[in-house]
Amino acid sequence: MLRIIDRVLVAYLCLSTSHAASTRRRDNGALVTSFDQVPLDYEDLSAGTTEIAFIKKDAEDPSAEDILINPGGPSNSGVQFLLAGASLIEQNFGSQYNLIGFDPRGVNNSGPTLTCFPESEAAQTVFGHKLGLPIDSNSSSAIATAYELAGGWGQWCTRANTKSGAQYANTPAVAADLLHFIKLRQEGEINGGKPSEVAMLRYYGLSYGSIIGTTFASLYPENVGRMILDAPIDMEDYYTGQSRQNLDDADATVKAFFKYCHAAGPDACALYEDSEEGVETRFRKVLQDTINEPLVVVDPYFVQMPTVASYQALQSIILQATFAPISRFPALAQLFVGLERGNGSAVAKSSGFGTLTTASAGETKSKEYHMEEPRLIILCNDANGRSNLSSIAAFEKQVEYLVDQSHYLGESWAGATGVNCHSLDLKSPKSQQFSGLPSLASKNKSAPILFLSNTIDPTSPLQGAKKMTELFPGSALVTVEGVGHGTVTAPSKCAMEYIQSYLAWGTIPLGNATCKPDSVPFVGKNGGWGTVLHPVY
Repeated sequence: MLRIIDRVLVAYLCLSTSHAASTRRRDNGALVTSFDQVPLDYEDLSAGTTEIAFIKKDAEDPSAEDILINPGGPSNSGVQFLLAGASLIEQNFGSQYNLIGFDPRGVNNSGPTLTCFPESEAAQTVFGHKLGLPIDSNSSSAIATAYELAGGWGQWCTRANTKSGAQYANTPAVAADLLHFIKLRQEGEINGGKPSEVAMLRYYGLSYGSIIGTTFASLYPENVGRMILDAPIDMEDYYTGQSRQNLDDADATVKAFFKYCHAAGPDACALYEDSEEGVETRFRKVLQDTINEPLVVVDPYFVQMPTVASYQALQSIILQATFAPISRFPALAQLFVGLERGNGSAVAKSSGFGTLTTASAGETKSKEYHMEEPRLIILCNDANGRSNLSSIAAFEKQVEYLVDQSHYLGESWAGATGVNCHSLDLKSPKSQQFSGLPSLASKNKSAPILFLSNTIDPTSPLQGAKKMTELFPGSALVTVEGVGHGTVTAPSKCAMEYIQSYLAWGTIPLGNATCKPDSVPFVGKNGGWGTVLHPVY
């Protein structure tokens, strides 16, 4: 049964007077929703409070340990992720643990609300389709326009958030919230009535979720119990705000599409050719045709106004496909064949430009969760002014650097990352600022962390996983010889055994380990968590 936090913890939170002033609950059949108040700043309680949402799937054993889960972002909802993928998560971890998803500060159900358009959701939606788009690296005008538009968003967003508490939405604060949570669990004697002397975190983080994990391990090393970090991001690079170390393996991920399409044959891959090079040539021709002769879509089944199936939209689709190749590569091949045949409907629909977010007659439209603004505000808060893209010239060099890293994904990454921070003026308090590297003392106190990585990952390269493993002494890296964003998108029984052994006994492989995936794109049917992971960029 899924529910939001168990009743014992809710009762304890209601009695607490220091760090959890009140708890709201919503009962809806088998689901119980709880929004728990935490301080915006644990070192300055006068700053006020905000609410954090958790959801829990109970194990059958009432004394079971908790595993907290974050699916990345920063802006993906752990609550929605657990609702969509609890059974998949159990396959990896086993059913003997309580699974707890949570929405970090500013994400989905948790406060503070992060928006630059608090008075107009329509404006938020329209501008959201323009924010963070891929950038034409061959056009000085396009680079300058993207830079100025990002700056305008930063100024607008700063003005809209003078009193919103948005500056308190950052990763060090999320780490403090997790510490607060596990202390409440320990102090409430919920786990079999045998609280440990020190509250210990059991945690799984994917992608940006690994930043939450390594930040927690840096700030609170003595509270690390079990920590599994999949598709780990180079935390030092992340906290610079420039995201310059993400794309080392990005083109290898796209080239894996050509490799597996050819290997699978014409019955499995719609874009099949008689060589890998042939598939790539056909793929690149579609890209060039989309630039030179873009298709317009007027079918009301797909769009609500005439919409161009643009190259920018196609770039974003390719990026999303590389995150979960087993689940998404076959559809990508079919989409490319559609473009060859003059059908751009799927591309136009995915862009969002041709769709109005209006309610049907007699229907009350519910407020949507817009992921892009929370993602960028949290990223920029964490960078704390270090992104240093203070001019168009500096940004032009950044674009050039990223496109040199990745021909296929560099333009998408350039538009979706650090440029959006250059005019955003939200300052997190000193208590929530982090340099990006653990101190020598803290990293030597942390329990061993189990890192996981695919051999080829579009935005969390294996080199970053190796760096993070070395940064935390005694930790280990399990590498799956697969492709995709996180080993959970390239399922491996071998990796699963390492995970379950680590959770149960704390054992990690000596000298790291390598595993084979159970299936590959176009042939395998088990796409793992790729079926429930929400698109981010």
